[in-house]
Amino acid sequence: MNLVILMEENEEYELIPINPIRRLEKRLEQIEKVVPKIATEELLNALTTNQKIVDDLVRINTELIAKISALTSATQQLVENFSDFLQRIEVVEEMPSENQEVKEEVSNIEEKKEPDEERLARLEKKLNRLILSRIPKEKWEALRR
Repeated sequence: MNLVILMEENEEYELIPINPIRRLEKRLEQIEKVVPKIATEELLNALTTNQKIVDDLVRINTELIAKISALTSATQQLVENFSDFLQRIEVVEEMPSENQEVKEEVSNIEEKKEPDEERLARLEKKLNRLILSRIPKEKWEALRR
């Protein structure tokens, strides 16, 4: 059970129970009695490496938290910008009837766009057929599986 106490804005203190540490010390003394000194040094090296890994994980976790908080604020800004954009679009959609000419031009452009889209779809189909016809039969069979 860890207890974190905030004393000031920049200082943070942590109270930890000492019993687990004492048990570890006693266990280490027992191991030192039974295991030769070389094995003890290897064990200490392993513990040191483990602690470095834990420290690195804590550092990476802290950096990740900072990046996520920055991402959250950036996402919030994006939402606000998008909301503003949508409000502007609504204003444009509510144009008075005086701008009827602009609406007619837009509808004319949309009418011209439909045949072009159909031509593009046909061209895409032809290109796909051409690409598929260039694939050797063995590869085609392998792709179908």
